[in-house]
Amino acid sequence: MTDDYRKAFYDAYATTHTIPRKGEVTSARLRHLSRHWHARFRPLLPTDRMARILDVGCGDGTLLLWLQQCGYRNAAGVEISAEQVAIAHQLGAERVTLAPLDAFLARQRDAWDVLVLRNVLEHFPKAEALQVLRLAHSALAPGGRIVLQVPNGQSPFAGRIRYGDFTHELAFTERSLAQVLAVIGFGAIRCRPVTPVFGGLLGPVRAVAWRAVELLYRSLLAAEVGAWPAVVTLDVIATAVRPQ
Repeated sequence: MTDDYRKAFYDAYATTHTIPRKGEVTSARLRHLSRHWHARFRPLLPTDRMARILDVGCGDGTLLLWLQQCGYRNAAGVEISAEQVAIAHQLGAERVTLAPLDAFLARQRDAWDVLVLRNVLEHFPKAEALQVLRLAHSALAPGGRIVLQVPNGQSPFAGRIRYGDFTHELAFTERSLAQVLAVIGFGAIRCRPVTPVFGGLLGPVRAVAWRAVELLYRSLLAAEVGAWPAVVTLDVIATAVRPQ
């Protein structure tokens, strides 16, 4: 599914995109990420630590490592970038497979309880994104859950994410994301903001400032369209279930 231009970018994804933006993965950064993921993803995961969880497009393995450190013994990842997979292995993430996402998912029918696609779907053109979701639907066991995080086109700063990576093809809103998931056959669809997690001495000040700014953004949009939007953060998270 990866054409020539994307292969060139993914072959050097860490050195040309991730590391210049975020730096090398350090223990301090892992602690910072853990705080975010505990707030954002922990409530969306099953309490059963034996649940089969696949991090689709696991990148440098930091989310997968967090899952495994949380006690999810059957958490695994798949990633197309060999450079990213090497970093994941260096960090100690286990069960990381180097493979194209579509080819891997096609072999996973009814195999997983949870699929996490964090900032993955935006890398595909529309037809390919739909195919990835169809394969994800099939790879989930009946009753299994998909967790998606994608750029939010409704954010006032949507272009920062949408155009911040040359390989990005798409952005979504809560409505278009729910529309796509419903067409694929998912149910119990719910969208929510990716609310910032504030730490450090200035954390409380930033939290108050963010709540005020969020209210302003939502009010401006409501004034124009006559509806109160739920999500104006840079990213949006959706959860959905493959029906029994």
